[in-house]
Amino acid sequence: MKNKYFFILILAFGFLSCSENTPRKPIQHRSGSYFKESVEISKKHNDIEETEIKRVIALDSLNNYEASTFGFWYYFDKKNEDNNASSPKATDIVDVNYEILNLYGEVIYKKEEIGDKKIIIDKEHEIQGLNEGLKLMKEGESVTFVFPSYMAYGLNLQQEDPRIGQKQPLIYKVELKSIIKNNQK
Repeated sequence: MKNKYFFILILAFGFLSCSENTPRKPIQHRSGSYFKESVEISKKHNDIEETEIKRVIALDSLNNYEASTFGFWYYFDKKNEDNNASSPKATDIVDVNYEILNLYGEVIYKKEEIGDKKIIIDKEHEIQGLNEGLKLMKEGESVTFVFPSYMAYGLNLQQEDPRIGQKQPLIYKVELKSIIKNNQK
């Protein structure tokens, strides 16, 4: 009889000790090498992309492209010669229309599809390139911008636009219709 109780006690102890999940220690530890490799791959992609953009720009002998300090290129289709005209600053509202093309000039979105847009400088969720490019413009100007992918949508995994791919350089043809300074007119 003692053996029976002893056996039941051992069985109960065995079941109770097995019911608790204990976490395992990781088998491998990740080092910073994964991130270093990722940075190197991005640098190589950016270099290849920049080379292709410069090649496309060189083929366009009709326009004189300028390089911005932000890493994109642009030229004026229509320039405002008024020396008193100013460019928009942070929190100014601009009324624009634009179309989006791929690097080889094929239209992705027509101006009519996008329509006129009011954008608050540095406050809207526009691509970084457009936000910085608008600051170079004056009222009434039209500018063509060539944005590398990191100034456009980059590797935005949440973007679900079937027309614009990841890591795709883009051309924006932008017309700045009006500027409302500091959100007041």
